[in-house]
Amino acid sequence: MTVSYFVRYEGKADSAAAFIERYRRNHAPILARFPRIRKVVLHTPYEWDDPCPVHKGNFAMLAQMVFDSQEDLEAALA
Repeated sequence: MTVSYFVRYEGKADSAAAFIERYRRNHAPILARFPRIRKVVLHTPYEWDDPCPVHKGNFAMLAQMVFDSQEDLEAALA
């Protein structure tokens, strides 16, 4: 079983594509160096329509850091 730590980036950038690319190029490699991290997943928004009333939120991105255990997560955050 894995454990994930999520960071949600609320709001919209002037250029969503530029924000995501800069994060992917500059910040994700820093996260990937955390001790015992298994992987980094960047969840990016996708524009969609749903016939049901759904609140889409106002988020630029969700970063997910995956670890093998709670102990590995705690070691990375220490």
